[in-house]
Amino acid sequence: MQTPIRAPRGVPSVVASLFAAGLVLSAVSVPTVARAQTVGPAQAVATPDSPVLEEVVVTARKREESLRDVPLTVTAVTAESIGRLGIRDAYDVALYTPAFSNVASFGRNSVERPVIRGQANILGDPNASYFVDGVFLSGSTSNTETANLERIEVIKGPQAVLYGRATFAGAINFVTRKPSREFEGRATVTLGEHGQRDVGAWASGPVVEDRLAFYAAVSHLEYGGAYDNPLDQRDDLGAERTKAGTFKLRWTPGDDIDVTALVTGQQDDDGPLAIALQGREFNNCQLPGPALPRSRGYYCGVAQPLSKLTIQQRTDLFPDPGIDRSRVRAALTARIGFGEGYEFVSATGWSHEDYAIALDASYAGYDAFGLLDSPALAPPLPGAAGDPTRQFRNKGAFWRIQEERREDFSQELRLRSPADRAFRWTIGAYYFKQGDDLTRDDKATPDARIVPNGAAALFYRDLENEALFGGLEYDITERWTATAEFRHARDQRRQAGAQFATTPVAPARCAPGGDGIQVSTSPTTGCIVSSGVRVPVATLEETFKSDKPRFTLRWKPTDDLTLFANYAEGNKPGGFNQPAVLPLLESLGKGAAYEEEESVNVELGAKARLADGRIFASLTLFDTELTNQQLTQNASACRARRSTTATRWCSTRSRCRRGSS
Repeated sequence: MQTPIRAPRGVPSVVASLFAAGLVLSAVSVPTVARAQTVGPAQAVATPDSPVLEEVVVTARKREESLRDVPLTVTAVTAESIGRLGIRDAYDVALYTPAFSNVASFGRNSVERPVIRGQANILGDPNASYFVDGVFLSGSTSNTETANLERIEVIKGPQAVLYGRATFAGAINFVTRKPSREFEGRATVTLGEHGQRDVGAWASGPVVEDRLAFYAAVSHLEYGGAYDNPLDQRDDLGAERTKAGTFKLRWTPGDDIDVTALVTGQQDDDGPLAIALQGREFNNCQLPGPALPRSRGYYCGVAQPLSKLTIQQRTDLFPDPGIDRSRVRAALTARIGFGEGYEFVSATGWSHEDYAIALDASYAGYDAFGLLDSPALAPPLPGAAGDPTRQFRNKGAFWRIQEERREDFSQELRLRSPADRAFRWTIGAYYFKQGDDLTRDDKATPDARIVPNGAAALFYRDLENEALFGGLEYDITERWTATAEFRHARDQRRQAGAQFATTPVAPARCAPGGDGIQVSTSPTTGCIVSSGVRVPVATLEETFKSDKPRFTLRWKPTDDLTLFANYAEGNKPGGFNQPAVLPLLESLGKGAAYEEEESVNVELGAKARLADGRIFASLTLFDTELTNQQLTQNASACRARRSTTATRWCSTRSRCRRGSS
């Protein structure tokens, strides 16, 4: 069991705000009373004697709505809260959000595992996905800067209808700052413990008055790591460094046209992972035995204290162990109004990411065969002929080198009827394409050759997703509103690869002098031979189709109270099993693909503004049933019943606070 270890950053911290000359200065002091914003019919006026909470506008349903009116469970973190709470990345967001957790289990890697309402994943795509201005964000979001955001919205429950694939537990949407029509800007410096040095600056203003505005930002985030490695005396486990830049243009030639273009680039350079190994001697459940002969054993319960864990890794084989990543994203969003309130929206997204990681995959400096790598012994034969012996004469036998290149393109079109009518509708179409190439070598010799021990494979993966969606909404009365939404999606996945071919042979060939390699104690497959040449494996292809609805009923008995009920279905994309087990699956009459994971969620919620706007409270009760869970072994179904509460309040003696339970 590998346990991520991470110390709090920036505590204590010093923040200095520097304002660029010639720009409009914003208030230096933070007001203790939140300002109110008019949203629809709700109005609030803040005075020193009667503080009220700021009205928060969200786009959880891809249109602007008041947080207290939207019939979904949403936690919104505003720009003011991001700065005040010191939120630095997606992991920090989870610390302040009820029913949401996100842990950097293996550093800022290419696989995210956000958990909403306890729905965690082990294999396959994540159960919840990240978006930037409603555009899907693949790969790691841990390096997505939060300094340039207006707010972060955590939307809980299945969101397949509006957000599509991999959102059957929820969606997290980063809403970026809009270019302003007046010149303004800010520069910040944050210093903290463990070598934290964060520097950022942004500026915004008009290019053509009332027509074209810009926003530009740069940042450098650095964290020196908080843990020592006793194996090689390194003191930078968990170190992170990110450089980022963002440029945004907003064109508004008229009241009915709003076009925004965004380009952002980021570069990460992280140190060795901060991971502690909890040994198998602590395993206490699903232990191997007659009923579970193949089980490796698991640990159930609270992780052991750090003093009992192993923290040591081999970091001396390569000059730059850790993670390197570069990413470029671009988005173009156009909103065009026409007729008497109709709106057409086009959202286009593109991203390219290069990712590489070098690490000790034993997480404990394990090097069983290092002593055999001695000049006193005869060197292995050159080329593939020497690989059978070379693999046992390699220091750092568990060193992993993994590289990944991912490119995405998405296009969404939406047409919406006028919002001021009792009967409203939305129709839309979505297209997403992703190419993902991965190379992983779990054993490298000093001369950079890969030997046939462990996973030394190439994977070429392509994905296409097409969807049609729509919704109908009707105001039954002034207080009652019913909504019906639906999405039909087609998810096509292709995968091709190459790896070393191995062939089971008689156990006698693993005897001294034989050409076999002993890989296990199995009498039938324990002895193999390999050509030492990487060969292609079968090309896999599968298409998954889904039809997912959501039905919502909202009742507003007063302007300050919203009650809602909804039924929603979600799906998590299917995929392919590991190539090593495909022959076994074929012999059992099974296909290479595993099915989509699905969920059915029934939810009751209440949102209330109390004490003349000083308190906002929400309560949600939900029942979720999961089927076709994607685990290391099949699970047919399970169910979770939980409740979440969130509260925000203000007082005349303190700033707005947020609590949860």
